Amino acid sequence: MSSITRRDAGRLALAAAGLAPTALARPPIQYNMKADSTEEEMARGFEMTRTLGARAIVCSANVSVVKRIDALAKKYKVRVALHNHSRIAADELAKCFEYCRDALLT
Repeated sequence: MSSITRRDAGRLALAAAGLAPTALARPPIQYNMKADSTEEEMARGFEMTRTLGARAIVCSANVSVVKRIDALAKKYKVRVALHNHSRIAADELAKCFEYCRDALLT
């Protein structure tokens, strides 16, 4: 069975149980999209989100990939919730609003 077919089966099982996912969170908490993530890896998270019928994906990301995530969010028409960290370091989303604003404006 292909992975898309398994995801379709999962979506149908959720629907049969009366559950409607609103966001995809990959175990344990999020779907990571880091600086070393490939386009294929990132797209897979959005594909799973759409296949399951969720409207949003929760992810942990680096500042350097915000533009790539934005482009995929627009392509797949999926909202993104970015998970920030308290550790202030280069390329970390410690101050999410400021970093994302700056990353999207440059």
